Amino acid sequence: MLNQPNSIKTKLADRASRPQTVASVFGGILQTFGINVSCTDIVNNWAKIVGTDISNISKVLSVKNTKNKKVNVVLRPLNPALALELSYKLEECTNKINAYYGKNIVNKIIIKK
Repeated sequence: MLNQPNSIKTKLADRASRPQTVASVFGGILQTFGINVSCTDIVNNWAKIVGTDISNISKVLSVKNTKNKKVNVVLRPLNPALALELSYKLEECTNKINAYYGKNIVNKIIIKK
């Protein structure tokens, strides 16, 4: 056990001497803190996350991280006439996004026409 800190220092020195990608550095840090939310992940998997009934009437405009380590999701109805129907499904969207990530990550969902 006493040699472990020296071996860690050696590994870090070896690692620092070779080029690394930003994703490899920050990905490990984010996973350490349990943060796995990616803006592109929500956008790319929108139909998989919320299902076809909601994804057929909406698209994700943006996903913004908040200070409290949650996200605000901005949606746009595909047709302005569907905005009311989408507003009725906001709680369902929130529940499905939270279930997809396995924790409460949605701060709020905003509908922009």
